[in-house]
Amino acid sequence: MAILDSQAGFFDVSVVESVFDHTKYLSWVQANSESIEKFKNNQGGDKLEEFNRLIQVANDELEQSGAGAVVQEEEYPEDAEMVYSEYSGRFWKPLVQVGDVVEEGQGLVVVEAMKTEMVVNAPKSGKVLKIVHVNGNMVEAGDLVVVLQ
Repeated sequence: MAILDSQAGFFDVSVVESVFDHTKYLSWVQANSESIEKFKNNQGGDKLEEFNRLIQVANDELEQSGAGAVVQEEEYPEDAEMVYSEYSGRFWKPLVQVGDVVEEGQGLVVVEAMKTEMVVNAPKSGKVLKIVHVNGNMVEAGDLVVVLQ
């Protein structure tokens, strides 16, 4: 048993040594093929339409708040703090709006990858000048996501 220390707290982690048996795995997949196919088919259709509708609503709200794609020539005040994503994934949602005053360590935006949501936090206190991406944009590690002053 090991203890893992992360931003979210302390977790007990138990590591069990084992060997992956591919034959057993294929047998399991075959035995559960009907359920697996049903799950796959259920992931599209109405759920996909609802997901796309939610992204559109969130993007509309984000656009109204003054956020948008960054222009390369855009200039910011000399004391502006550029906040870069530590993660690659899809820009999921902002946790703040343009004009909000934030504290150091406060969550600014959420980047999602493989159904895992990762929060990009403020490196210092300040006011949000710009949210660079809109919901659904792909973000690479190192991409600018927020500008603070």
